[in-house]
Formats: sequence, C-alpha cells, structure tokens
Amino acid sequence: MKKTFIFLIIIFFISSFINSQVKQLPKSVDDLSAEWVNNNYGIQFVLYKNFNYVFKYQGRVSKGQWGYQNSNLCFKDNVYGNLTCYKVTSFNYNTITLLSSNGVAVTYYRIGANSNRSNSLKYNKKVINLNKGKILAQKNGYKFTEEHFNVLVRFLEFIVGEKITESDKNLLLKGEINGFNRNPYDEISQIEKINTSMQALYRINDPIKIGYSRSELFKQLYFAFNKVSKDKQPAFSRIMNKYLKMIVYDNKTGLALTQKDVDGYINYLMFVEYLKGGNSNFSYELRKSIENELSSKFISMSLEQKKIISSGSILWALIESNWKKFTPSQRLQYIRQFRNKLYGNYSSNYQKYVQEGYELGKQQGQEIINNILKSRHSSSKRMSLLQKQREFQARQNMMRMMYNTNLQTHATSLNIIENIGGTGNYWEVKY
Repeated sequence: MKKTFIFLIIIFFISSFINSQVKQLPKSVDDLSAEWVNNNYGIQFVLYKNFNYVFKYQGRVSKGQWGYQNSNLCFKDNVYGNLTCYKVTSFNYNTITLLSSNGVAVTYYRIGANSNRSNSLKYNKKVINLNKGKILAQKNGYKFTEEHFNVLVRFLEFIVGEKITESDKNLLLKGEINGFNRNPYDEISQIEKINTSMQALYRINDPIKIGYSRSELFKQLYFAFNKVSKDKQPAFSRIMNKYLKMIVYDNKTGLALTQKDVDGYINYLMFVEYLKGGNSNFSYELRKSIENELSSKFISMSLEQKKIISSGSILWALIESNWKKFTPSQRLQYIRQFRNKLYGNYSSNYQKYVQEGYELGKQQGQEIINNILKSRHSSSKRMSLLQKQREFQARQNMMRMMYNTNLQTHATSLNIIENIGGTGNYWEVKY
C-alpha cells in the first residue's frame, strides 16, 4: 500500500473526526465577503456582499452569484447557469477550507485580513499562509515550502507528545520532499488537510478532549501504517513508533493506551498523593505495580476513565509546567486550595491539614517533581518495614484514586491552577 493512499485515508478521518469535535462555520455574509486565494492551485475568488462573485483560475475568469446555507457554499455562473457547491469543512475568519463533490479539499487564505478582528487569532497562534516562506521543492507549478514542512512537524510532535530531534526532522524532510516530487498535488493536499485539522484542534482547551482526539489519531496512524511492510514504512511512521509505544488497544471504544500516557497518568496520581500529604518518596516498584494494574484493567474501565488515563501525558504536561513556574507562595496556595476542596472548610481536621500542607510545600515543593520522575528509572534499595508500610499505603491510595477518577477530578486541579495565575491551556504550555 502506497504512503500517499494511506495518508489520504487517514487525513479524511482526521478532518471528519476533529471537525466533529469542534466545528466553527461562517455565521454571516460579512464572514465570507472577502477576497480569497490559494496560490498553490492558482485559484482566487472574491465574494461580494451583494452575492455577486468573481472567480479566477489559471487565467480564466467566471462571474455570477453565490449563496451560503447549511455549510454549503454555492456558485452559479452567469454564462451557462451551472451550479457548483462546496462543503465548508473549516473556517476561522483568516482561512476557509472547501470540500468539492469529488472529495478534494482546498484551503483558501483571506487577503487583507484585519488582524484586529476580535475572534480572528485569539484562540490560535498558528494561523499561517502555507504558500509563503522558503521554498524547499517545486514541481508542476506546486511549491513545497518551509511552512508546509512545519505543519507536518507540529502534527507529528502533537501525536508523540514531545519535540522530535533535528536528525528526525531531517529524516522526515527527506521523505516528504520525495513524496512531493512523486506527486506534488497529493502531498500539498494532504498537508493542507492536516493544517486545517490542527487549526480545529487548537480551538479545544479541554485536555481530555485533546487527549481523546490524539488517541484516535494515533490509533488510525498506527494501524494504517502497520499494513505496510517494515522496509516500506514512511519516515513519519518510523519516527512516530520510535517515540510512542502502544500498550493496550480497546477495540470497543477505539482508544489506544500508550506508555507515555501511562507514565503521565502515574505521575499525576503521585502528584495528587503528594498534595494530599501522603508518601512522596515514590519507588520504581510502586510505579510498576500501578502500571501493571492500569494495563490489565484498562479494557474493563468506564469510557470516562479511559479518556482521562489516555490523556495522562497531556494532564501531566499541564501540572508539571505550571508547578515549575509557580513561586513557593503559589505552590503553598495550590496545596491549600486542593486540601480545601478535598476536606472542606468545616472539617474538624481542616486547619491541621492546611498547616501540614504549608510544611509540605516548604520542605518538598522543589523536590517533588524530581522524586516522581526519578521513580521511573531505578529499583529501590532494600526498604525498611516503615518504608514498606508507607509504600503499601501509597499504593492503596493511588488505586483508589485511579478507580474513582472522573472528569471533575482533573477539572478541580486545573481550576485551582488558573485561580492562582497558571494556565489550563495545553497549547500555551506546549507552544
């Protein structure tokens, strides 16, 4: 199976899946009335407020009337009266993606977009014109630019959850230029669809929805590329599999559990245990025990629990990034508010728990992240009886958290973060 064919299948899924999660469409004539262009395809058209249009394609000009209804943008030319309609699959004021009846999607860019428009960029720092920038390759009138390549890199880094190395970027670039030279139209079309899908993703703030989307995308990519023999695997696939390891796949929900999400979710559980005042000297054995439990019970958990666990690396990225940026006083405030939510203002033990939280923050606020991350790598030395008891209690506590986890749990943590000056926006943390 050729790489191009696989990507077309995957990108069709990406577009339909992500746009079903977050879909923004034009709301008025003013949204659409503008001059739109895609230089790679040599297409330019102007939509006037009086519903007249002028359409230019490779030197040919068409004029007529346009209309928009139920996400369909239609053109009727004055000469022959032909009616041509396109499905609007994505819109964010600066860009619009139109899907033709034969399944070809093209993204157009607004000319002279007003950067002060209230809703143009407030949710998205990545609106770019892919036709601009350094040209890396060109053929048959098509241009593969640095911006096209950056879209692929961001997409791959979103899937794997971290920055890829320069050597991997070079490997990816070589593969994509080869693909472009074989079929420029398909390569550019794929990248524009990926870009459109990522624009939709940037509008999602809920980390669980982002994690669910990423899990679905990884699953589609993983199984599609698995149909190709190893010696013919494209660079994208080889790099993705280098960074991500699938542990469990739930056929019923379509969710994939990766090692990175398991690690992130266990980090999150350990951090919550720390906030509660429990054992914070976590051992390798404790981690492996929780990991084995997660892997073996994942299939039988509720959909809500699966979504949270398979978003583990995203949740942990938010927690870790904010915690590192917090001042000592903000960390203490975090602990206090967390314990307030946990135990309540009216608990007889509330003041005791709050005071313990302050002491905990003073003593271990700097070290807790290191303790958690260190637990991934080396086995503990022989533990004393007291240490074994603490370890057992920590395991029991984390098991309870794991089985009681729900959407409100992570929402509480993120609300506290935002209350004390942090951010719950994954995109702000990553970019």
